[in-house]
Amino acid sequence: MGDMPNNTLWKTNPKYRKHILDAIVCFLGGILFVISVNMFAADTFRLDDDLFDYDEWRLGYRNNSGPFLFGYIITYIIIFVKRAYKK
Repeated sequence: MGDMPNNTLWKTNPKYRKHILDAIVCFLGGILFVISVNMFAADTFRLDDDLFDYDEWRLGYRNNSGPFLFGYIITYIIIFVKRAYKK
């Protein structure tokens, strides 16, 4: 890193950047799906207690990991189908 010029330090492969962007978008899709499920399924939904509680993200009964994985996978499928349709 010390020998590399500053202009080539942050250059990456465009395909790699596309995969990183896909992962970020899928992560946000999973989080938004968890929030929407909690908003519509609960009588009262508080973002701080329900979303950021560690016990809610463990695998098991009544957790956020199932809806998160579902939202992540559905978002990835939407991105994949959209790219396939563009070709």
